[in-house]
Amino acid sequence: MIFASIISILSLTAIVTGFGYNDCSAYNNLEAQVNCGPNGYLMNYGIVYCHRFFTPEYYNQFDTAGKAFVDCTGQCLVNKATAIVNQQVSSNDIDCTELSDKAIDSHSDCYLQCGFCNVCKKNRKAFFNVIQADAFTDDRLLAEAFQTMGKCGFKCLI
Repeated sequence: MIFASIISILSLTAIVTGFGYNDCSAYNNLEAQVNCGPNGYLMNYGIVYCHRFFTPEYYNQFDTAGKAFVDCTGQCLVNKATAIVNQQVSSNDIDCTELSDKAIDSHSDCYLQCGFCNVCKKNRKAFFNVIQADAFTDDRLLAEAFQTMGKCGFKCLI
């Protein structure tokens, strides 16, 4: 089990050099380790939005800075999810609810670290086109969105 985790970590380090649509498969690799199922964060949110953001139909709606944000955020979110999964696997304590909560809690950090406040206004339409309405029905995701927007101040509005 430890050997499989090490191999998984090593295979995911390739993400560091340019993140894109095909790298979203990292969520499948993580899911194989925790088996949270189709309603878990990894399969129901992580891979879904990773694919949406990197599908050319949506990705090409972002300007250059917006694309850099998407690239950075995709990598950051996978790295955060990987750390959470690795911690649970190494402690032999798989908790899908905790995984989901911790992964969602990491969103604002990744968005802010990757410069969301600098790209949100000019790329507003692209963001709205990517994000599905059902994302706004999850209180945790909505709270993360408000937290991120709150830290940006009026940059996204004016």
